[in-house]
Amino acid sequence: MSIDRATFTKGMALLMDRFGRQLGTPTVAAYLEILDDELTTEEFAAAAREVFRRDTFFPSPQRIIDAVRGDPRQAAETAWQAIMRDARAGRYPPLESLPPAVRAALKVAPMREIMSADDYQLSRLKRDFLEEHVRARGGRASAQPRLKRQDEELDS
Repeated sequence: MSIDRATFTKGMALLMDRFGRQLGTPTVAAYLEILDDELTTEEFAAAAREVFRRDTFFPSPQRIIDAVRGDPRQAAETAWQAIMRDARAGRYPPLESLPPAVRAALKVAPMREIMSADDYQLSRLKRDFLEEHVRARGGRASAQPRLKRQDEELDS
């Protein structure tokens, strides 16, 4: 992806003015590097407008991305709730009708397992589903690193 430099410069200048912040050249370059990998020019412009309109603090690069794409964790939770409604009703939704992130999540938490899981198993399936859904959407799977169990090898 690539953001037009004039659009980026204008958007960042508006955000800095709106929030009373002056960012140094290295910081602005870091914003551009992160956002340029994730957003198109149109997405950046829309995100800058949304942040300008709604936010009360200067945004992180991830907040700018989330402004146009939505919070990946919230999207994953919403998808899980929809899958649970289908599971409780005994419905298997056609895979081709599901978004790619949901299809990816169902590979690690299959619908047949969700439908027959007890509470303990369902908790694990939900965790796996949410992490894979976020990962499939290009987000970070977890805000915290997963802790290793005692029986797992520690990487050096």
